[in-house]
Amino acid sequence: MAYLTFDKDEEGFDDWVKSHSFGIVINSSPGKLNPNYIKAHRPECYSIQRHASAKTVYSKHCFDDANEAIEYLEGIAFPRPSFGCTTCKVSALEPTIDVQQLEKSVKKLLAEGFSSTPSGNRKPARVPFLSTTLIQRDPAVVAWVLKEANGKCDLCTADAPFLTNDGRPYLEVHHVRTLASGGPDTIDNTVALCPNCHRSMHYSKGKDALLEKIYIRIFRLIR
Repeated sequence: MAYLTFDKDEEGFDDWVKSHSFGIVINSSPGKLNPNYIKAHRPECYSIQRHASAKTVYSKHCFDDANEAIEYLEGIAFPRPSFGCTTCKVSALEPTIDVQQLEKSVKKLLAEGFSSTPSGNRKPARVPFLSTTLIQRDPAVVAWVLKEANGKCDLCTADAPFLTNDGRPYLEVHHVRTLASGGPDTIDNTVALCPNCHRSMHYSKGKDALLEKIYIRIFRLIR
Protein backbone atom coordinates (compact mmCIF):
# COMPACT_ATOMS: atom_id res chain seq x y z
CA MET A 1 0.00 0.00 0.00
CA ALA A 2 1.24 3.47 -0.90
CA TYR A 3 -0.47 5.91 1.47
CA LEU A 4 0.83 9.47 1.39
CA THR A 5 -0.37 12.58 3.20
CA PHE A 6 0.01 16.09 1.82
CA ASP A 7 -0.78 18.82 4.35
CA LYS A 8 0.08 22.27 2.95
CA ASP A 9 2.55 20.61 0.54
CA GLU A 10 0.92 21.60 -2.74
CA GLU A 11 4.03 21.05 -4.84
CA GLY A 12 4.42 17.48 -3.60
CA PHE A 13 0.72 16.85 -4.12
CA ASP A 14 0.85 18.16 -7.70
CA ASP A 15 3.78 15.82 -8.46
CA TRP A 16 1.82 12.85 -7.08
CA VAL A 17 -1.25 13.72 -9.17
CA LYS A 18 0.70 13.51 -12.45
CA SER A 19 1.36 9.77 -12.05
CA HIS A 20 -1.90 8.58 -10.46
CA SER A 21 -4.73 8.50 -12.99
CA PHE A 22 -6.61 6.00 -10.82
CA GLY A 23 -5.60 7.55 -7.50
CA ILE A 24 -7.99 8.46 -4.71
CA VAL A 25 -7.63 11.55 -2.55
CA ILE A 26 -9.42 11.51 0.79
CA ASN A 27 -10.17 15.11 1.64
CA SER A 28 -10.44 15.53 5.39
CA SER A 29 -10.01 18.03 8.21
CA PRO A 30 -6.89 20.21 8.35
CA GLY A 31 -3.93 18.24 9.64
CA LYS A 32 -5.69 14.93 10.26
CA LEU A 33 -8.11 12.25 9.14
CA ASN A 34 -11.49 13.01 10.65
CA PRO A 35 -13.92 10.04 10.75
CA ASN A 36 -16.80 12.48 10.45
CA TYR A 37 -15.43 14.03 7.26
CA ILE A 38 -14.13 11.45 4.77
CA LYS A 39 -14.67 12.59 1.18
CA ALA A 40 -13.16 10.72 -1.77
CA HIS A 41 -12.04 12.66 -4.85
CA ARG A 42 -10.09 12.00 -8.01
CA PRO A 43 -6.64 13.62 -8.05
CA GLU A 44 -7.56 16.44 -10.45
CA CYS A 45 -10.82 17.37 -8.72
CA TYR A 46 -11.29 21.14 -8.59
CA SER A 47 -13.53 20.92 -5.55
CA ILE A 48 -10.49 20.10 -3.39
CA GLN A 49 -9.21 23.28 -1.76
CA ARG A 50 -5.60 22.87 -2.77
CA HIS A 51 -3.80 26.12 -2.20
CA ALA A 52 -2.35 27.76 0.90
CA SER A 53 -4.25 30.98 0.14
CA ALA A 54 -7.59 29.16 0.57
CA LYS A 55 -9.59 30.05 3.66
CA THR A 56 -9.44 26.43 4.87
CA VAL A 57 -6.66 24.09 3.72
CA TYR A 58 -7.95 20.56 4.10
CA SER A 59 -5.56 17.64 4.50
CA LYS A 60 -5.15 15.33 1.49
CA HIS A 61 -4.67 11.62 2.12
CA CYS A 62 -3.63 9.92 -1.10
CA PHE A 63 -3.91 6.29 -2.17
CA ASP A 64 -3.03 4.46 -5.39
CA ASP A 65 -6.66 3.46 -5.91
CA ALA A 66 -10.08 3.12 -4.29
CA ASN A 67 -9.37 -0.39 -3.01
CA GLU A 68 -6.40 0.82 -0.99
CA ALA A 69 -8.32 3.76 0.43
CA ILE A 70 -11.24 1.59 1.53
CA GLU A 71 -8.96 -1.10 3.00
CA TYR A 72 -6.87 1.41 4.94
CA LEU A 73 -9.87 3.18 6.43
CA GLU A 74 -11.50 -0.12 7.39
CA GLY A 75 -8.24 -1.13 9.06
CA ILE A 76 -8.34 1.89 11.39
CA ALA A 77 -12.09 1.45 12.02
CA PHE A 78 -13.07 4.51 9.97
CA PRO A 79 -16.25 4.60 7.87
CA ARG A 80 -16.19 3.91 4.14
CA PRO A 81 -15.43 7.16 2.28
CA SER A 82 -18.13 9.00 0.39
CA PHE A 83 -17.76 8.61 -3.40
CA GLY A 84 -20.46 11.18 -4.10
CA CYS A 85 -18.49 14.10 -5.55
CA THR A 86 -20.32 15.23 -8.69
CA THR A 87 -17.49 17.50 -9.78
CA CYS A 88 -14.95 14.74 -10.47
CA LYS A 89 -17.45 11.83 -10.64
CA VAL A 90 -15.20 9.76 -8.40
CA SER A 91 -17.85 7.02 -8.27
CA ALA A 92 -16.34 5.77 -11.56
CA LEU A 93 -13.43 4.39 -9.51
CA GLU A 94 -15.48 2.76 -6.74
CA PRO A 95 -15.47 -1.07 -6.75
CA THR A 96 -18.97 -2.42 -7.33
CA ILE A 97 -21.11 -5.55 -7.55
CA ASP A 98 -23.59 -3.76 -9.83
CA VAL A 99 -23.03 -4.83 -13.44
CA GLN A 100 -24.74 -1.75 -14.87
CA GLN A 101 -22.74 0.60 -12.66
CA LEU A 102 -19.55 -1.24 -13.63
CA GLU A 103 -20.29 -0.76 -17.34
CA LYS A 104 -21.12 2.92 -16.79
CA SER A 105 -17.86 3.49 -14.89
CA VAL A 106 -15.76 1.64 -17.47
CA LYS A 107 -17.33 3.68 -20.27
CA LYS A 108 -16.44 6.91 -18.47
CA LEU A 109 -12.85 5.87 -17.76
CA LEU A 110 -12.26 4.79 -21.36
CA ALA A 111 -13.71 8.03 -22.69
CA GLU A 112 -11.45 10.12 -20.43
CA GLY A 113 -8.27 8.13 -21.03
CA PHE A 114 -5.57 7.39 -18.44
CA SER A 115 -1.81 7.09 -18.20
CA SER A 116 -1.17 4.89 -15.16
CA THR A 117 -1.80 1.23 -14.38
CA PRO A 118 -4.43 0.20 -11.82
CA SER A 119 -3.39 -1.91 -8.84
CA GLY A 120 -6.69 -3.79 -8.67
CA ASN A 121 -7.46 -5.98 -5.71
CA ARG A 122 -5.82 -9.30 -4.87
CA LYS A 123 -8.66 -10.13 -2.49
CA PRO A 124 -11.80 -8.43 -3.81
CA ALA A 125 -14.60 -7.98 -1.32
CA ARG A 126 -17.42 -10.52 -1.18
CA VAL A 127 -20.79 -8.91 -0.60
CA PRO A 128 -23.88 -10.85 0.57
CA PHE A 129 -26.76 -10.19 -1.82
CA LEU A 130 -30.17 -11.81 -1.38
CA SER A 131 -29.46 -15.56 -1.17
CA THR A 132 -26.00 -15.45 -2.73
CA THR A 133 -22.62 -13.69 -2.48
CA LEU A 134 -21.34 -11.30 -5.15
CA ILE A 135 -17.74 -10.19 -5.65
CA GLN A 136 -16.82 -6.57 -6.21
CA ARG A 137 -15.16 -5.59 -9.49
CA ASP A 138 -12.75 -2.73 -10.05
CA PRO A 139 -13.81 -0.54 -13.03
CA ALA A 140 -10.23 0.64 -13.53
CA VAL A 141 -9.02 -2.94 -14.11
CA VAL A 142 -11.73 -3.58 -16.71
CA ALA A 143 -11.03 -0.28 -18.49
CA TRP A 144 -7.25 -0.85 -18.56
CA VAL A 145 -7.56 -4.39 -19.94
CA LEU A 146 -9.96 -3.29 -22.68
CA LYS A 147 -7.71 -0.39 -23.65
CA GLU A 148 -4.67 -2.67 -23.73
CA ALA A 149 -6.46 -5.15 -26.01
CA ASN A 150 -7.04 -2.37 -28.54
CA GLY A 151 -10.12 -4.01 -30.04
CA LYS A 152 -8.64 -7.49 -30.55
CA CYS A 153 -9.36 -10.69 -28.65
CA ASP A 154 -6.42 -11.66 -26.42
CA LEU A 155 -6.94 -15.35 -27.30
CA CYS A 156 -7.81 -15.68 -31.00
CA THR A 157 -6.45 -12.18 -31.92
CA ALA A 158 -9.49 -11.49 -34.13
CA ASP A 159 -11.13 -8.08 -34.17
CA ALA A 160 -14.03 -7.56 -31.77
CA PRO A 161 -17.21 -8.91 -33.41
CA PHE A 162 -19.02 -5.55 -33.36
CA LEU A 163 -18.99 -2.00 -32.02
CA THR A 164 -21.15 -0.94 -29.08
CA ASN A 165 -23.62 1.96 -29.32
CA ASP A 166 -20.89 4.35 -28.22
CA GLY A 167 -18.44 3.05 -30.84
CA ARG A 168 -16.27 0.81 -28.63
CA PRO A 169 -15.11 -2.62 -29.82
CA TYR A 170 -17.13 -5.19 -27.88
CA LEU A 171 -14.91 -7.50 -25.83
CA GLU A 172 -15.53 -9.20 -22.48
CA VAL A 173 -13.09 -9.13 -19.57
CA HIS A 174 -12.33 -12.60 -18.24
CA HIS A 175 -10.56 -13.59 -15.02
CA VAL A 176 -8.11 -16.39 -15.85
CA ARG A 177 -8.31 -17.62 -12.27
CA THR A 178 -11.95 -17.06 -11.48
CA LEU A 179 -13.03 -14.69 -8.74
CA ALA A 180 -15.24 -17.45 -7.32
CA SER A 181 -12.19 -19.66 -6.81
CA GLY A 182 -10.22 -16.89 -5.10
CA GLY A 183 -8.54 -15.32 -8.13
CA PRO A 184 -7.53 -11.66 -7.88
CA ASP A 185 -9.23 -8.76 -9.63
CA THR A 186 -6.00 -7.46 -11.13
CA ILE A 187 -4.54 -6.87 -14.60
CA ASP A 188 -2.20 -9.86 -14.18
CA ASN A 189 -5.26 -12.14 -13.94
CA THR A 190 -7.56 -10.59 -16.56
CA VAL A 191 -7.80 -10.64 -20.35
CA ALA A 192 -10.16 -9.22 -22.98
CA LEU A 193 -11.93 -11.88 -25.05
CA CYS A 194 -14.45 -12.04 -27.86
CA PRO A 195 -17.74 -13.67 -26.73
CA ASN A 196 -16.91 -16.97 -28.44
CA CYS A 197 -13.50 -17.30 -26.81
CA HIS A 198 -14.94 -16.23 -23.47
CA ARG A 199 -17.51 -19.04 -23.53
CA SER A 200 -14.81 -21.45 -24.73
CA MET A 201 -12.58 -20.58 -21.76
CA HIS A 202 -15.44 -21.57 -19.46
CA TYR A 203 -17.13 -24.49 -21.21
CA SER A 204 -14.94 -25.91 -23.98
CA LYS A 205 -13.74 -29.50 -23.79
CA GLY A 206 -10.29 -28.12 -24.60
CA LYS A 207 -10.36 -25.26 -22.09
CA ASP A 208 -7.15 -26.43 -20.38
CA ALA A 209 -5.27 -26.06 -23.67
CA LEU A 210 -6.83 -22.62 -24.17
CA LEU A 211 -5.67 -21.65 -20.70
CA GLU A 212 -2.08 -22.55 -21.57
CA LYS A 213 -2.38 -20.63 -24.82
CA ILE A 214 -3.53 -17.45 -23.11
CA TYR A 215 -0.70 -17.64 -20.57
CA ILE A 216 1.79 -17.89 -23.43
CA ARG A 217 0.20 -15.08 -25.43
CA ILE A 218 -0.28 -12.49 -22.66
CA PHE A 219 2.99 -11.90 -20.83
CA ARG A 220 1.55 -9.90 -17.95
CA LEU A 221 -0.45 -12.87 -16.62
CA ILE A 222 0.77 -14.55 -13.44
CA ARG A 223 -0.14 -18.17 -12.73
